[in-house]
Amino acid sequence: MTVDADCGGESPCLAHLLGRGRDIDDHHDIEEFVRHVSRQVAMDDLLGPIFAAAQVDWNEHIERLTAFWARQLLGEPGSVGNPLGPHRPLHQHTVFTDAHDARRVADEHAGAA
Repeated sequence: MTVDADCGGESPCLAHLLGRGRDIDDHHDIEEFVRHVSRQVAMDDLLGPIFAAAQVDWNEHIERLTAFWARQLLGEPGSVGNPLGPHRPLHQHTVFTDAHDARRVADEHAGAA
């Protein structure tokens, strides 16, 4: 899957997230990106405490995110279901604001650099 390096910067724009028009060729490329962004989020001063309070198992979370995106982008089997469902209890504990979403998008963009 080739991504266009000049697609604008909207959060779902993979070219902007990956930077430099890099191709997503396989499962490994997706996992590499998910690990990098997860590291940015875990260390973020606004988002990190939310994940720490939720006691996220990062290895499991990265595996699930990778499987989800591999299914979406590459058509690989796996990760069927409601990806937002497990986040509901966390949202009830810590209400996500526009500031959280803006930071998440910023971390994704920083993760691509």
